[in-house]
Amino acid sequence: MPDAGGQPAKPARTWRPMVLWSAGIVLALGLVWFVGAVVVPTLETHRVVKQFRSRCSGGKGANDEKADAAILQLGDAETVSRRLGIYLRLPRWTYDEDLRYYAVRLAVSCERPAMKLLGRELRGEDPRERFTAAEGLARIGPDAIAFAPALERALCDPEADVRIAAGYALVRIDPGNMHGISALVEVLSAGDAPAQSSAAWHLGWLGPYAKAATPALEDAARSGNESLQYAAAEALKKIRGEEPPK
Repeated sequence: MPDAGGQPAKPARTWRPMVLWSAGIVLALGLVWFVGAVVVPTLETHRVVKQFRSRCSGGKGANDEKADAAILQLGDAETVSRRLGIYLRLPRWTYDEDLRYYAVRLAVSCERPAMKLLGRELRGEDPRERFTAAEGLARIGPDAIAFAPALERALCDPEADVRIAAGYALVRIDPGNMHGISALVEVLSAGDAPAQSSAAWHLGWLGPYAKAATPALEDAARSGNESLQYAAAEALKKIRGEEPPK
């Protein structure tokens, strides 16, 4: 419609195209960031975890050395822990379930930077992951004291191996923790044969801290199971100081 001077009216100015254009740029930048910061590192982590599993299955060389070699491909312990944390949060259907277990094993080699991740994996669905997480916290020692309550809860795990690892970890973290010793003695006294032997070895690795388990180990050393007899006898040597603990 012409204005009072007979000139056609200018079209109304709108901010919509500018807003949409700006939103598009922000979205594109966000997508680029997500791909670079999440997708690419996660795919790289997946590749390294698969490679680590293959090397462990090969049976040549120490697994700790294989884990260290795998970690070096991804960065320092802090970076690897962060990447593994993202990887382990992916839905289980997105990759082979077995890879989660090997990812947790890699996290153990990161030690202190992976404490939170290992504490979270104590609640994992796979008992191998729970066992490995507990062993990892034991490896860290007193610095993992914040996870003692989670390990206490793990003493009620339905799997004997997880209870053994949790009990062992509790004593490694807090040498005065008798709940850990009691859990190991319980498995030693009432578990199946392989679990009993495992409990005996773990008590031996605790050395003098497991002195309260001496009567139970003496009984196990007189059992009719040769493997348990040997494990219990070796544990008693370490507890009495005749051999160094682990």
